[in-house]
Amino acid sequence: MTNTAREALRLSDSFPAPIDLLITDIMMPGMDGRVLARKLAERRPGLPVLFISGYAASWHVHRSDAGTRTSYLEKPFSPDELRDAIERLLSGA
Repeated sequence: MTNTAREALRLSDSFPAPIDLLITDIMMPGMDGRVLARKLAERRPGLPVLFISGYAASWHVHRSDAGTRTSYLEKPFSPDELRDAIERLLSGA
C-alpha cells in the first residue's frame, strides 16, 4: 500500500516480481487513478485494475483506457464485496 500515485510508480519500478493487481481510487490529488493505471500498464502490461470511488459518475467519465482488465467498486463497500470484486477480476470473469 502506498500513499501517493507517484510512490506507487516508484515502487513498481523497483519491484522485480510480478504485480497481481492494482487497486486505486479514481479521484486522488496529484495524479488520478486512471492516469496511474495507464502509466503502470505501460510498465506492466496486462496488470488488472480495480478502481474504487465514492462518486458513481466518475466511473463513466474515467472508464479505463489503460489497455488492461478493469473493474469498478463503488464506496462504501463491505469486505465481502471487495473480496468478490478482486476474485472476479483475477479470474477473468
